[in-house]
Amino acid sequence: AMIDELRRQATTTRGAMRRRRQYHAAIATLTAKTGRAPDEGALATELGVSVDKLRADYETADAVRFESMDEVYADDLPWFADDSPDAFEQLADSDLRDTLIAAITALPERESQVIQLYYVE
Repeated sequence: AMIDELRRQATTTRGAMRRRRQYHAAIATLTAKTGRAPDEGALATELGVSVDKLRADYETADAVRFESMDEVYADDLPWFADDSPDAFEQLADSDLRDTLIAAITALPERESQVIQLYYVE
């Protein structure tokens, strides 16, 4: 029952976890042999797969990380910036528009037509 619950809460599949372990083991092995970080070709050869399969399956097998919103969010960061007007501005613009419509309709017909032709058309 505990293993089922752990599997249910896992963010990756067992195959992805196995590929991730193989990928990191291959990196460690090749780094120990050569003394430098291996390139994709050497990693693919060590794992016995093509470079395309390495890119598709192994390098993308990293676990999903969840970060707290409190650690990431700040009001001044550009990711959370919003240029759309807030509710108060929209309400004020709506009220102003309604007031202008009422004022234009209260004008005599000729003056109302001049205003409409000047600003609308």
